[in-house]
Amino acid sequence: MSNKWDWREELGKAHIIQQDVSNFLGLDKSQMSALVKKMVIGQGLTATQLDKDRWKRAIEYVKYKQSQQKGEL
Repeated sequence: MSNKWDWREELGKAHIIQQDVSNFLGLDKSQMSALVKKMVIGQGLTATQLDKDRWKRAIEYVKYKQSQQKGEL
């Protein structure tokens, strides 16, 4: 993802909000916002291994929710 709008678009395709992903990962709102900033805006350049692992899980969750939406159509 190249910017925050791409992230929001992916969430929209899955019919979820960032808070849903945050809940899935067990993060609070500020932790999730910081993760998105690091991985999307900062392109992961300052991300720790934990950040990268969380981001991978977040992307997998979004893709899973997107596939559920496609199945319902």
